[in-house]
Amino acid sequence: HGTLAVLEAEMLRPDKTQMISIETSSHLPGAEPGYGPVVRQGDRMGIFDTQMVEWIAGVAKKSKLPFQKRVMDGGTCEASAFGLYGFKVGGLSTPLLNYHNITTAQKAMPEAVDTGDVEHLQKLISQIIHANEKKPGLQKFWGTFSAMKKKLLKNHKMHLKYFLLPF
Repeated sequence: HGTLAVLEAEMLRPDKTQMISIETSSHLPGAEPGYGPVVRQGDRMGIFDTQMVEWIAGVAKKSKLPFQKRVMDGGTCEASAFGLYGFKVGGLSTPLLNYHNITTAQKAMPEAVDTGDVEHLQKLISQIIHANEKKPGLQKFWGTFSAMKKKLLKNHKMHLKYFLLPF
């Protein structure tokens, strides 16, 4: 619902923003824990932007990070909503065990991810950011974001956990 609210409020422009959804997704054959993050080619709703997916995979290859590439069709994610509104979208995920706390034995268990996959996902996100550092407009964004973050931390003593990053 939050994604749809952002889209309906037209807070972001599809001609100026590319979106990468970052989340966990139930492990599937070809997207197993311990083999690196997954560059999502799509979800249950459909295929993501092919150029964006290949660019993300290229960054991972160039960085020599382990990764997997697959359509994660167990469900849908924010990228599909953004795609329906005309945004170029891609996705990253870590394969998740015990999706929604249910195992194959229909027994409740905690959700779990491989810590190595999470570390490699963090490195990949960092490489994606560095690959975009020289894009026009991104320097202005980082300056604005840094100033906003400092002001929030100073005035409200809060930590920023989530933010939108226009690629």
